[in-house]
Amino acid sequence: SYGTAFIIVLGLLFNLTSLLVLTRKHMRKSTMNLYLSALAIYDCLALTMNFMIGVLRGQNKHINKDFQDHEDLCKFHGVIVEVFNLLSIWIIVSFTIERFIMIKFPLKGKQLVTPRRAIYVIIGVSLGVLVFSMHKIAVSGFEGDSVFGYAACKTRRAIFVEIIYFYVAFNTWFPTLTIVTLNTLILLEIRRNKKKRAQMTTQSMSKSDEKATKLLLLVSSAYVVLVLPLGLIQSTELIWNNTQKVLPSNPDYIYFMSTKIKLKWARAFFFFFYQLNFAVNFFL
Repeated sequence: SYGTAFIIVLGLLFNLTSLLVLTRKHMRKSTMNLYLSALAIYDCLALTMNFMIGVLRGQNKHINKDFQDHEDLCKFHGVIVEVFNLLSIWIIVSFTIERFIMIKFPLKGKQLVTPRRAIYVIIGVSLGVLVFSMHKIAVSGFEGDSVFGYAACKTRRAIFVEIIYFYVAFNTWFPTLTIVTLNTLILLEIRRNKKKRAQMTTQSMSKSDEKATKLLLLVSSAYVVLVLPLGLIQSTELIWNNTQKVLPSNPDYIYFMSTKIKLKWARAFFFFFYQLNFAVNFFL
């Protein structure tokens, strides 16, 4: 818990510092800085609403009891956790798509990619994720086995265990595969551009675009490295828990339960790196 608290405080301080720099008047003219500003805001909110509250609920039974006694508070927490976790991830995906357009279609990209349109994209993604996350008001699926160790809220919401498969895919696998695919295409296009430059006197990509692309590759690659292991262990844990039906009377029950606990410990371990993803972008 001390390591988590350190990450939260450090991440908040550094992300707020980044935000102060990126939102200065002359910095707001860059679409890259707009995406990074939004990312800093959502990282701060993810660290506060998810991890800070999660640590408090896990370490203080009285605080968690307040949640258990008020289902509306649990619903609200479920929604905001989903919102800010997903927003941080999908802002990176949006930034990746923008960079791909700029690299693949440099002439059209200069017309399509503008600060105003970047703001529209950020607002559109934010509203879309908010609407999607509202399902937490009616559906519960993942809160019953938190890595923070607190007892789940008593709920009258519908419980669909199957929704966790979609959540893991939407939170890890789908954005990760999208980022890896687009980053690969970006690198291939940059390689082609270098060959073209050897034969032309003009550059197909400005230095500012090069810097933005390198920064994107750094931020998105860090996301993949820090988040993908959690997706792998979550998927393994889900498959193990739902395909292995072992009764207490079965001789293999002890092995089944010990493996189940080890998988949960592994999930908690890789969840640390998932948290680190929200605090590391300042350094990058």
